[in-house]
Amino acid sequence: MPYTASTPTDPSQANIPNADHRLLEFTKLTPMMQRYVEVKEQYPHALLLFRVGDFFECFFQDAVTISRELELVCTSKESGKEIGRVPMTGVPHHALDRYTSVLVEKGYAVVVCDQVEDASIAAREGRQVKREITRILTPGTLTDDGMLKPRQNNFLAAVVIAGEHWGLAYTDISTGEFVTTQADSLEQLTLELLRLQPSEVLVPTNAPCRIRFAILCDRKSRLLCPKQNSESCKSSKCDRSKASDARTFPSQCAPPAVCCNISKKLKKKKQLLCKDCTLTHSPIF
Repeated sequence: MPYTASTPTDPSQANIPNADHRLLEFTKLTPMMQRYVEVKEQYPHALLLFRVGDFFECFFQDAVTISRELELVCTSKESGKEIGRVPMTGVPHHALDRYTSVLVEKGYAVVVCDQVEDASIAAREGRQVKREITRILTPGTLTDDGMLKPRQNNFLAAVVIAGEHWGLAYTDISTGEFVTTQADSLEQLTLELLRLQPSEVLVPTNAPCRIRFAILCDRKSRLLCPKQNSESCKSSKCDRSKASDARTFPSQCAPPAVCCNISKKLKKKKQLLCKDCTLTHSPIF
């Protein structure tokens, strides 16, 4: 189930009390749980690992998912007098990379929310310790050597479709390779994706059913974009109305979709491609 880290309708979670945080009254949660929910709602389709002392903890739906995928014990934590206990699973902070590697290999996106100050300072001031997103891991945006397979590209791809015309951009950010191509046969697009075997594909939800089916059935690690003319296209002045014809639209929009995704996932490393990128247009068909 690609990127569905916390689907409340999962049958395995149906009988677990308080597994869906959306059904709970936010104001009745403890302050820490409120912060967890705030971060979780920013990344609803990712697993959220939240630093608490010497552990990275998961709560609610994510706790159930991680418990199942990593074969860990799912316990519970008190989350408010009127709420009661909610599911909880944790991993030691020193083993974070090992566990996140397994989750990403299974096709999940992982968000790491770490403590960004000394907990003793917050304790003296009688407040919560500050926590911020420090890492966002998805199959196509990995940069750590320990998470990459040797002698194999780790492609992140983006697809844009206009009628029968399509544009494809793909990159391996560990090597700086960045390639674009386009054609006018959706069957060719399917074959090209099967050839590349990208770890992650960004594809519009309104893409033809046969394209979405081929992508989603190929491997687990897939991500669906909410709109074809996404903000990444708009911010890059990619305007369908200004294109000379339909065939130029896909090749203009696919590269910005890839770059936008990389910049969001890597944050501080978002200049990587600008420094060492090899950009190639590949008219393979």
